[in-house]
Amino acid sequence: MYSLIDRFRDREDELKIPIEKKLIAIYFVVGSAASFGVGWLFFKNIIVGAGFCVSPFLLFPVFTEFVRNIKREEMNMQFKDVLYAFSDAAASGKSAQLSVDNAYRNLRRIYGDNNVLTESFGEMTLKIKETNAAPEKVLMDFALKCEIEDIRNFIEIYCICLTSGGDREKAIAKAASIIGEKINLRLELRNILAQKKLEAAILCCITPIILLFLQITSAEYTAVLYSTFAGRIIMVGCLAAAVFAASKCLKIMDIRI
Repeated sequence: MYSLIDRFRDREDELKIPIEKKLIAIYFVVGSAASFGVGWLFFKNIIVGAGFCVSPFLLFPVFTEFVRNIKREEMNMQFKDVLYAFSDAAASGKSAQLSVDNAYRNLRRIYGDNNVLTESFGEMTLKIKETNAAPEKVLMDFALKCEIEDIRNFIEIYCICLTSGGDREKAIAKAASIIGEKINLRLELRNILAQKKLEAAILCCITPIILLFLQITSAEYTAVLYSTFAGRIIMVGCLAAAVFAASKCLKIMDIRI
């Protein structure tokens, strides 16, 4: 039995989740433009604005992790179709190899070939057929690489059912039902938080919008903020407060089940 604890030390690298080059290009273009706008808006200085353009490069690791977390969440939602495939295969008495193959076919039909989960199950199917590797080992390696709790839990239960006696069909169906309900709950929570995240984004944008409005309509009213030392200190404090509030909003909205 290839348990998570026994194989944790010699696990392979984390599952590679690609980020589209187009998305990276959009991030740098939009991020640089927004950073320059913020720098000019709060300090009214082109040099400072140009210095702010470095921000997208400094925050790129945060951006990549954010995108990968979104893709992992999508994988978690898509794994529900894998649960059904494994449960049906267990009910009909099919082997683990056929279960993996059926899951791959379902994923390919629903999500297409250009999908991380589809590609992963395709690689597992090919590895089992060509190298005659034990399905339990291949599945457990994938569970450790993807680092998604629901996937790891189900695959560990499935592998235990394969190597032990008892009512395998009932155990796998029960595990699939519980994890499927958890995935549905996470989907409902994500839909509820979507509106709250939009509201938080609007609140974070209020300060720059008000400042821009004042710049356009009453530039002389805010001139003191850009021409005196005390005014610049105030602007630095306003910018720091806005960034702090935005980071706290993101942290509050990051609810995990």
